[in-house]
Amino acid sequence: MILIKNKAELSKYLPRSQLAFVPTMGNLHEGHIALIKHAQKYNSPTICSIFVNKLQFGPNEDFDKYPRTLNQDIDLLEKNHCDFLFIPDEEHFKEIKLYRADSALSKILCGAIRPTHFDGVVSVLHWLVKLIRPTYLFMGQKDFQQIKIVERFMAMHFAQVQLIEVPTEREADGVAKSSRNNLLTATQRKLAPRLYQVLLNATSMIENKNIDEITKFVNDELNQAGFDVDYVEIKSRLNLLDPNPSMSDAILLCAARLGEVRLIDNIFIK
Repeated sequence: MILIKNKAELSKYLPRSQLAFVPTMGNLHEGHIALIKHAQKYNSPTICSIFVNKLQFGPNEDFDKYPRTLNQDIDLLEKNHCDFLFIPDEEHFKEIKLYRADSALSKILCGAIRPTHFDGVVSVLHWLVKLIRPTYLFMGQKDFQQIKIVERFMAMHFAQVQLIEVPTEREADGVAKSSRNNLLTATQRKLAPRLYQVLLNATSMIENKNIDEITKFVNDELNQAGFDVDYVEIKSRLNLLDPNPSMSDAILLCAARLGEVRLIDNIFIK
């Protein structure tokens, strides 16, 4: 694997052929590796980026606490045959032009609580994609709202790049793999699987309950279990803004906190 630290090295080492790109903030886990492995199916050189993007952290959020494990990340990527790793330092922030995420999509769900978060995501993504010029971009379904926002942003700015959506990677107990799981205490980690279990239970109710009843069930169950729920919503996975989602293409989305750690998850309603 070739390590690349600046724009000059990108120009030197990256091939002009197709590239499969996996952007990350580091502290890599099997969820990230699932993206790398999926990218490798496209028979193109794979490039991963590690860049802790302070633009997507709001006031009093966990930018300083975000785990930084670069040496472990490099080892993990090498073991999984990633071809290139781009690791720009924070000096590059001065090069990043600020963009706005879609105003409607970025105000709902996570955006209602983190109003500048998705602006930070698309700003850094624009900078990375412009530098790397990938053919394919890979993102995980756990961050489903982010996928829909990036999908619209890419269509406006980089229509030639194909966004590939990869299913959520989970621990054996169902917890969606996330770098923030490392911030959970032992007690909180034992409780965390309840989030996915409740979402699964809710999907069995679709034939007998309406949307309000299902979301109330999830909210009540999680609150009783010890979570502090930010939101529970059912949306169309084709268009998160559809006010009347059909259960045939619906997605159940949730964000809830255990202490200071905010967990998000979702599940397709079949």
